[in-house]
Amino acid sequence: MLDNLTPPKRQKSARSRCRMGKIMATLDKSDQDILTQALADTATWTTHGLWVALTERGIDIGYTSVYRHRAGYCPCEVTNA
Repeated sequence: MLDNLTPPKRQKSARSRCRMGKIMATLDKSDQDILTQALADTATWTTHGLWVALTERGIDIGYTSVYRHRAGYCPCEVTNA
C-alpha cells in the first residue's frame, strides 16, 4: 500500500528563499559567482568577516542570515533555491 512513498516536491518561490537567497537573486552573474565562492570558502572567510564585507558594500543583511544560509539551515538549502 505504501510502496514508493515519497515526500512531495516543494515549489521554488520567492517565499522559499532566505534573505541571502533573495539578495543573490538580485545580483548579476559575476557577483553571484563571487558571493557563492565566498560563502563556500570557510578557510578564507569567517561568517563575521563575510557579513562585515557585505554590509560595508551596502548590502542589507543580518549576521544570522549569512550564518544560516552558509550552514544550510535556511529554506534555500531545503528547496535548492
